[in-house]
Amino acid sequence: MGGSKMEVVADLKPEEDILNRFQTLEWRGFLSIALLIYKYNHAGIVRGSSSYSGFYKDMLDDENESEIIETNIYDSLYNTAMASMVFMTGYNQTANLYFAKRTRYGGPPANYRISRVIDIICRMNLTALFLCLMLGNPLDLYVACPLHTYFFFLIWMAMRLQYEANYSKYLFRLKLFGFAVSANE
Repeated sequence: MGGSKMEVVADLKPEEDILNRFQTLEWRGFLSIALLIYKYNHAGIVRGSSSYSGFYKDMLDDENESEIIETNIYDSLYNTAMASMVFMTGYNQTANLYFAKRTRYGGPPANYRISRVIDIICRMNLTALFLCLMLGNPLDLYVACPLHTYFFFLIWMAMRLQYEANYSKYLFRLKLFGFAVSANE
């Protein structure tokens, strides 16, 4: 193995890496299918209401308690699947930006360009926007797109600001921890 960081990265085979791009894309595909089936069947909507605050408490009686519990389980599975999709998207974007090759002149890698950011944002959001317009659905039905867009911007900013720190083991971890804390506030 050579002394440069790029040689070490080049020696790593994708199929030997944990959570490599192929695995995460496959899982995201399975989760996308499951989420589409969930949305298509209108699971999680009980008697026309999607409001969760106090709605289940008002409906609790012996007749429909099992329906409410079953719906609550589907909602929990939906939220878990959505969270794992957001994690895998963020993980892929972070890995893509982390392993980007620097330019010859020491500037930021080409993956940090604004044109690439606009391309990714358009790919993530235009399909949902066109589906919304063509099918006459409300935009809030496609909750995944704004969620992925927000976390993409968060990751891009975390990796772009002080990008030199991305190649220092502890500074990189400190930077990601700082952005994670600021995202939760």
